[in-house]
Amino acid sequence: MRHLARLVSGGLLWCAFMLPAESPAELWVCPQPGGGDIYTDRESPGCHNANDPTWKASPSNMVPDASPGDAPAPPIPATTSRSTAQPAAASATKTIKPVAPMPPPPGSINRWTSLSEQASKTHAKKNLPEAERLHAEALKVAETIGPDSRQRATSMYSLGTVLLDMDRPADAEKHFQKSLTIYEELDGQQGTDVAKVLSAYAGLLRKANKPEEAADLESRAKAMRSVAR
Repeated sequence: MRHLARLVSGGLLWCAFMLPAESPAELWVCPQPGGGDIYTDRESPGCHNANDPTWKASPSNMVPDASPGDAPAPPIPATTSRSTAQPAAASATKTIKPVAPMPPPPGSINRWTSLSEQASKTHAKKNLPEAERLHAEALKVAETIGPDSRQRATSMYSLGTVLLDMDRPADAEKHFQKSLTIYEELDGQQGTDVAKVLSAYAGLLRKANKPEEAADLESRAKAMRSVAR
């Protein structure tokens, strides 16, 4: 039995010597750009065996650091696609509210009325220069009431009649035209004030030897008066 035990123990010992010893796992050190190392069990370019005492760091087996002067890698262009979105709707047009007319200066209408009455009485007395002066002063007051006011149109007409009596048809015609424009804006083509100016304008044209044009204005004025009745 002792002999058999010796044989078994000897065989086991011989097997132990005959089996290859398990080699330790290799450890690789991989330097990283900017400092720091990564430890891994797989060999990669630029890495060294941590158990190799002969390894020395050199530019050939180190991963180069990125230098500040190196140009950055170009960005990957984004994939473009045709947009299917509908164009934005145009912004709504803002509604501009009309500005309310400024009220006339205090007392201007009473002042205009007083001057106009004085000018008409003076005109009736055939004092034409004084009538012209008073109507011109009334016209200045009417312009403060409003450039398109009825008072301004009336002063233009009245001053035109005085100028016509003073044998100044060119000046009178300018005032009639301006008065007619304002009256037509206020009353349209059928107002009684429009007919009044057309009649005076027709008288001017007859003095200027333009009977056909005068007759046309007179017929228009007559039609307006008949409608107004």
